[in-house]
Amino acid sequence: MENTNCEMVKDLLPLYVDDVASDTSRRYVEEHIATCEECKRLLEQMQSTRQLPVNSDMRKKEAESIKSVKKRIAKRICIAVFITAALVIAVVGIIVAVRHNIKHNNEINIMAIWDENGSEVFEFSADGTVEITKDLKEANLVKGNATYYFSYIDVVRIIQGNGSVEMRVRFSDNQYKNGHMTLYLMDEPYLELDQE
Repeated sequence: MENTNCEMVKDLLPLYVDDVASDTSRRYVEEHIATCEECKRLLEQMQSTRQLPVNSDMRKKEAESIKSVKKRIAKRICIAVFITAALVIAVVGIIVAVRHNIKHNNEINIMAIWDENGSEVFEFSADGTVEITKDLKEANLVKGNATYYFSYIDVVRIIQGNGSVEMRVRFSDNQYKNGHMTLYLMDEPYLELDQE
């Protein structure tokens, strides 16, 4: 029986030393070591090799400290996510504004009479109409009226009858005249036009 009691106390000693044993288990260990020298020596050895005394207040402080660190980390992550989202929104906003500005400038720049080698080809109006003054077979456009709009920042769509054509537009300054416009058809330069 004594051997069985020693085995039970040896199992309970780590809990007793760490101060986490129940009151009943603590009383049992204390009663046993009062009469058993071997278990008493083992308890003293365990207590002397313990590096830090276990204190429930100390454990609570450690837990609170860990919670505090976790809260600070979570707060910093939230701030980082918010700043990243704000930067992404700002960059997208800037891109949209710049693209809108380029498209708006192109819409303004195209409103003029454009000629090729002194012969009028287009007259773009502010109301979205364009007068075509000569046949442009490669573009499937014929002399007459049409409508137009910018389908992209630098792509004008000309609609005539049941057909339409999209041409990329590039404006540049001409040293001799007001402005110069190159129209690209299927990514190849199609017309070089000067503003009248």
